[in-house]
Amino acid sequence: MPLTSEQITPLNTAPVGEVRKVANTQIAQARQAWDQAQKGSNQLDWYEQLPLGGYHFERWKPYLESIQAAEKNVWLADKSQDEKEKRSLYLSAYVKAYETAESVAKEAKLPPTSFTTIWRANVTPALDKALDEIGKQTERVFTPIEQIGRVAVVAGLAWAIYKRLSQ
Repeated sequence: MPLTSEQITPLNTAPVGEVRKVANTQIAQARQAWDQAQKGSNQLDWYEQLPLGGYHFERWKPYLESIQAAEKNVWLADKSQDEKEKRSLYLSAYVKAYETAESVAKEAKLPPTSFTTIWRANVTPALDKALDEIGKQTERVFTPIEQIGRVAVVAGLAWAIYKRLSQ
């Protein structure tokens, strides 16, 4: 699934350090997908590959070059002094690595979501408060149910003892 503008927009406002972290994570996942694809699709023994003359590596080489280009963008961003340029290069590296991971996963028939990272902003305090409120409301509902369950267990035990003694 390609990246949408809704997924990229939060990265435009995120701290540069977070964007760098996401880009590096995605590059690592793209490299992992490439490694798995290359190993998973290589069903030939080493001596059977000799007549093919490196065909297997040539098949996956464009993906490796794309991953290396993303790594180069991160390296260039690390060397840059301008925050805008850093953000742009990190975003470029992230998008390139994301698309490469998806393409590799698709071609190698790997699950693509295993090799992609989508950055989410931290939970806002309002959402955190709403989740706490939901937790309190469910606690109010389940506490009486638990008490009814305890009463039912005690009543069941009393009935079982009564039946046992009355025999």
